[in-house]
Amino acid sequence: MLGGAVGQPGEMRARVLIGGGHAHQAHQRRAETGLALVDEAVGVGAVDAGLPRLVADIHLYKQCRRPAFLGDHVLPTDVAAIRREHLEAFVGDLLERWKPATASNRFRGCQAFFKWLVEEGEIAESPMARMRPPKVPESAVPVLSEEELKGLLATCQTGRSLEDRRNYAILRVFIDTGGRLAEVAGLRWNPADEDGNDVGLDQNVLRVMGKGRRPRYLRIGDKTVAAIDRYIRIRDRHPDRGLPELWLSRNGRFTESGIGQMVRERGRAAGLGDRVHPHLLRHSHVSLMLSAGVSAGSAADGSDASRT
Repeated sequence: MLGGAVGQPGEMRARVLIGGGHAHQAHQRRAETGLALVDEAVGVGAVDAGLPRLVADIHLYKQCRRPAFLGDHVLPTDVAAIRREHLEAFVGDLLERWKPATASNRFRGCQAFFKWLVEEGEIAESPMARMRPPKVPESAVPVLSEEELKGLLATCQTGRSLEDRRNYAILRVFIDTGGRLAEVAGLRWNPADEDGNDVGLDQNVLRVMGKGRRPRYLRIGDKTVAAIDRYIRIRDRHPDRGLPELWLSRNGRFTESGIGQMVRERGRAAGLGDRVHPHLLRHSHVSLMLSAGVSAGSAADGSDASRT
């Protein structure tokens, strides 16, 4: 299954999830093998793609970030030797340093990984089989009001430049669909190629690549259709109009970071300070849709934008 695996049949081939070796070289070999196993789990869709970051965090945590904790807790290197008490100590330490939601996410990442190890026959039973995730207290999710959203749109609504038309269209897409930053940034425009085009203005729909590289379709209202069409007309005169990306800057593709910066700048221009970012617009979309009577599932996945 993994290159460089050693040992008798049935012996653990991955050494690291939590823990570090005594010798640097041995630890490095074990870490590389452990990360390779995580990469394989992600590759087959067994765990969320964010898990390699989790494991990298754990390695940093073991090596240098929490010497006081390590002095009181001896954590095993071999995943087959990890027990419930080791993971409880790890989660408890996270709860002391991070928000409960962060500890809960880390918990679920570990849980998915150990479940996959059981399915692969690497361990007999998950040490997390009877563990419960940390409780995450409910808290009000910040959103922008309808008036604040109108003010945000007004900062670029009437402009005629490429930037103004593009920014207005992007903001409308965020507000209308609740799309994620990566999804909106990744939209492609190529009307001559159905497979390479994600914009269906006649159908009031956008195709985005969601989590897990799975395509999904977002409904857009007529105002958003008009905003995108107005942007495309000026895009067609851009020197880089042949690029597949829908959103262009003066010097080629308009990147995720560029979109994020634009949203923050528009927020400041609207007098909303530094609190406006793409994910806030996603939350605001859901709030608007729920207020309009749309089901929670449709509001979250952007499948009904007709009332926005």
